[in-house]
Amino acid sequence: MGIEETLTKLIISIVIGVIIGGEREYRNKSAGLRTIILICLGSTIFTMLSDHLGDAAGASRIAANVVTGIGFLGAGAIMREGLTISGLTTASTIWVAAALGIAVGAGEYLLAFSAMALVFLVLTLFVYLQRAFFQALSKTIELRVVFEVTNNKVDLLEAQMKLLHLKFIRKKEYRIQTDSYYYFDVVGKEENLARLATMLNQNNYIKSFEY
Repeated sequence: MGIEETLTKLIISIVIGVIIGGEREYRNKSAGLRTIILICLGSTIFTMLSDHLGDAAGASRIAANVVTGIGFLGAGAIMREGLTISGLTTASTIWVAAALGIAVGAGEYLLAFSAMALVFLVLTLFVYLQRAFFQALSKTIELRVVFEVTNNKVDLLEAQMKLLHLKFIRKKEYRIQTDSYYYFDVVGKEENLARLATMLNQNNYIKSFEY
């Protein structure tokens, strides 16, 4: 491999990392500009070295190990906060950035640039499409409500959910000392689920709730 081809691959890898990483940096994600650039560049370098370190089988093993190593980086970007899991998009971006770097290292420039454009489109335009889908389509939440046994008004709660045009299934109910616990799967439009949360906050007969 000549010096010109080597420099071309490294520069293309950096450019792709700047475009994808710049979008992540703009959204203040944990894997930002420098991280994505380094992932693209590292994957490209490993792929180029694989051409000099062995046969086709050896090159395949190096590429497989790159993917495995990137998996550990992606796992570090995923965080759990209560019932919410965040960082999945960032982890996916790390994974696909490595794939783009491998494509560049293999000399598949058209594939790399085409895939980069699609990734950038997903990270930018699809944010607005996702919001539109959430507004138009139904969403499911898991709701846990606690009443005092002496003031159990679960029937009233269910009636109010019907008024909000929410579908629900009472999955589980049990009593611990002076409290009654109810678990529901609630399905409906996001705006109606937001009204439900407001209603739950305003009702004095509900001891506590979470979803």
